[in-house]
Amino acid sequence: MKEETGNLFFINEKENNYLKVLDGLRGLAILLVLLTHSGNWDIVFCKYINLKLAGREIICLFFILSAYLVSRQFARALINNRFNFSFCKKYLGRRLLRIYPLFIICLLVFGTITHYFGKMGMYGYPFSNVLSHLFFLKGEGMFWAVAVEFKYYFALPLLLIVCYKAVKLKVIPFLMILLVLNALAGLSLNIFHLPSFPFVESFPVFSMGCFIAVLEANGKLQELSQSRIKFMECAGWLSVIVLFILIPANFNYIFGHEHSPKDREDYFIMALLWSSVLLAAIAGQGLFKRIFELKIFRFLGNISYSLYLFHLPVLFFVNLYVASSLKIYVFVVASLIIASVIYLLIERPMAILKLKYFSDR
Repeated sequence: MKEETGNLFFINEKENNYLKVLDGLRGLAILLVLLTHSGNWDIVFCKYINLKLAGREIICLFFILSAYLVSRQFARALINNRFNFSFCKKYLGRRLLRIYPLFIICLLVFGTITHYFGKMGMYGYPFSNVLSHLFFLKGEGMFWAVAVEFKYYFALPLLLIVCYKAVKLKVIPFLMILLVLNALAGLSLNIFHLPSFPFVESFPVFSMGCFIAVLEANGKLQELSQSRIKFMECAGWLSVIVLFILIPANFNYIFGHEHSPKDREDYFIMALLWSSVLLAAIAGQGLFKRIFELKIFRFLGNISYSLYLFHLPVLFFVNLYVASSLKIYVFVVASLIIASVIYLLIERPMAILKLKYFSDR
């Protein structure tokens, strides 16, 4: 019983090839998302901690983590000749149990709030849009990232399967294919003059996560010398500093004007910076890795899906009913409590079902 209680929020540690540091990075990502969205509503701890308008930068960390984790499974299975119908069935089962039960509840909650209270910020989430969101035909408001990520759960495995058939996922040929696809994606956006197409625009981020997974599956990360590992850790810290500077409020404070590259350029920049952070986390052995293996970050990472889906209603009601001086504290505490309860009641049982019926062990 003691062991079971201790594992309430850390059930993923039972999975094969589990990396604690990835949950920690996901915890950092969701913490930054909370502070970004509260900053957009001018709810902050202080004026020096304001992540307003930094949403795209932060969400790219989720994207690259998801791309790496999904691609890691398929790359290893393909290279080690474990790819078959059973593997695909288990993968699909894990994805559906991970995404849909909580997402359905979230859409119903958002629809109810929209029906009785109106828009939450810039967007409303009426019941009439539930099916469109559920099948990822629409990605309005905070659901845009969920729609993009879910589509790549299918796009990346198809890409890896095709590339395995073509080049056996050898590192250099695979890199060349990704570079060509990125160039074609950029050209297609320019040719058709699409104002915003997040699935294509975010391809550089997902492709970098995929490439890192292929590097690892080919044993390249395991062969790194100590000097190269140290270099990666230093590059990771440097990327963190650059990412901090690129936060709009910080950039404006330092340079006196807004950081405003085009949306498509932003994704390339984020792909390079967050891939450096990811490499430092999974290949490094020093302080960088130890920080993100702390239980506080891993706890946030494990409840991150619940936190992401349900923090906006909390923010909405806090903004309506809580005194200004207390808003940020009530928002953070209430969001953590609600997400923890939702995790225990819904996500954890789904995770147990995944381990029981769809584990790749």
